[in-house]
Amino acid sequence: MNLPKKQIVTMFLEPILDPFFKSYYEVITLSNKPNGPLSSFVRLLSFPKLSEFKSYDCKNQCSFVLLKSMHSQSSHFHSNSYSCKYSGIEDISEVLSFLLSNGYVIENELTKITSKFHDSRKVICVFSYSE
Repeated sequence: MNLPKKQIVTMFLEPILDPFFKSYYEVITLSNKPNGPLSSFVRLLSFPKLSEFKSYDCKNQCSFVLLKSMHSQSSHFHSNSYSCKYSGIEDISEVLSFLLSNGYVIENELTKITSKFHDSRKVICVFSYSE
């Protein structure tokens, strides 16, 4: 008997620096690229350091970022601003709705546990997807 594979992903809200506008934005990032319908709205991107005073390794400069086009097809995606391209705090309820409507499960207990161990990134939730 083959059991379905269950993938666990943590969703964060974290600051990034938009080098074009020299502004900081909080965007939704993921711990890894999820399986299922959400995967087509996720990109692995490299961002500049938030501060010249912080040291970063390659892992901290590359993030799986959730695109805003997942829940909105408006024309502002052609802007150079990160705030227009990537999902942020204002999109969280729509993102959660998308997850629940597409077979993902919000893992409440894992979210509580995981949120205690991250300080620079805010944990939004932990979710799973079974194939």
